[in-house]
Formats: sequence, C-alpha cells, structure tokens
Amino acid sequence: MIRRDDRTRLSRADDPGTLAEALGDARFADIKNPMPVDVLRAFAAALSDCAHLRIRVYEDALDPALEAVNAFRGLAHARLWLLTSSSTKLDFDALDGHDALERVRLTFGGRRDLRWLCALPRLLDLELWRITKLADDDLAVLGETHLEALVVGAARHVTSLAFAPATLRHVELERVGGLSTFETLETPSLGTVILNESRPADRRLVPLTRFPLDLVQIGDVYPHDEVAELTRRFRGRMLWIRGDCVVDSPGLAPDLGWRQLLDHVDAERRGVG
Repeated sequence: MIRRDDRTRLSRADDPGTLAEALGDARFADIKNPMPVDVLRAFAAALSDCAHLRIRVYEDALDPALEAVNAFRGLAHARLWLLTSSSTKLDFDALDGHDALERVRLTFGGRRDLRWLCALPRLLDLELWRITKLADDDLAVLGETHLEALVVGAARHVTSLAFAPATLRHVELERVGGLSTFETLETPSLGTVILNESRPADRRLVPLTRFPLDLVQIGDVYPHDEVAELTRRFRGRMLWIRGDCVVDSPGLAPDLGWRQLLDHVDAERRGVG
C-alpha cells in the first residue's frame, strides 16, 4: 500500500484482514493495476463498511468484461468510482444494476451509447470529456438517471441541455460551444453552475435565474444587460463573471476552481462545502 495524504494505492500484496485498519481515515483507495478477481472481492469485503471511503478503479486495472468493477458489487457503505475511457473494447453493459457505482468519468473514446448508465441505481456523478462526436441524441438517455452532478467537456456537437435530469444540482460545461440556449434546462434544484467556452447562441443568462443558484462561475462574455439582470436576481453565496468577483461569502470553502466542480460536490457531501 502506498499512501499520500488522504489517498492510498492498493496492491495485490495488501492483506484484506488488516486493510480497513491500515487505511485509517484515508478517503480514497485507488486500484490502478490489474489484480485477480478473488483479491478484489476480498478487498471489497474488507472495505464494505467504510462509509467515508471512495474506491477508485482506473482504466489500466480493467479487463474487457469489467470483472474488476463487478467485484465491488454489494458494498454496504463504501462507494465505487470508475475512471476510464469510453472504449468500445469495454463491456459496460456488464455493469447492469451495479449497486455501488457512485461516479463515472469517461474521457476520450468512441462509444457514445450511454444507456448503460441508466441501469446504475446509485449513480450520482458523471463526467464526460472528449467523447468522439458526442451529440444530443447520445445524451438524451441521461434524463432517465438520477444524476446530481454533471461535467461535460469538449462536446461541440451538443446543442441542447434538455436531456438534463430533474435531479441535477451541479453542472460544469467547458468547450460546449454549440448550445442554442439555457431555456431548455428543467432542473429545479440547480445550484452550482460553471461555464467556460460554452456560451449559447442566444447569448442569454437570464434563463438561469429560474433556478436557486448558489455558486456560479462564468468565463464567457455576455451582453451587459444579461450580466446585470443575473447579478440583480442572484441570491447565492458566490458569483464570479470573467474573473471578477461579484458576490462572495466569507468562509466559503475554496474548492470551486477551474475543473473542480466534483471536488466541490465531494466537500459538500462531507459537510464542508
């Protein structure tokens, strides 16, 4: 086991019998290399009750059938994160009904079929980066999920946000430059918004004021009247526009920076955000 701060990297040599004690208060247990499935199942049994723990499985540890991920089904309190590419070589359908997957990050890759995500009952967070030709039709299935946090990056073919599930509370868009409007959002609990290189064609911010915005960062240029109206209606804790702090609250945890939305979500769930 290698530990750095609140992160540990597991190895097949680790003893499942003492693993939970050895991890202590570590928040992350990382699996970055292939291991026998029986070893992973033993790890799962040992760590199942660690409510504070997030087990992160990386792409290099995966087998095509995703047995390395399915070894962690049935966790009582610990949760699982899958961090990989959207590779056509991976059988994501094998994860149907996985009851411990809390977060999925897909970066690069050519598989745009996201229907398998709808079969993950505890999925809360999704991050999509540079998925080849990702478009509105591919994202439509996400409306059937119960996502709370969504990050989409480098998706120039996406033109609408109508796919967003009603449960969505946090969203970050970067280089999603094909959007037409924010009017299509129907997310009544949306509180956190980060926008960079994602200005819609109608150049309007006012549609976002329908939501209980709390933390907002906007990196694009908008008409003065749109910025003024958003500022006038804003009742949240933090509003940054083009690097200017418009509203800030003393004591706000400094974890909401560039590409740090999910870090903020983690802090909020731990009660420190």
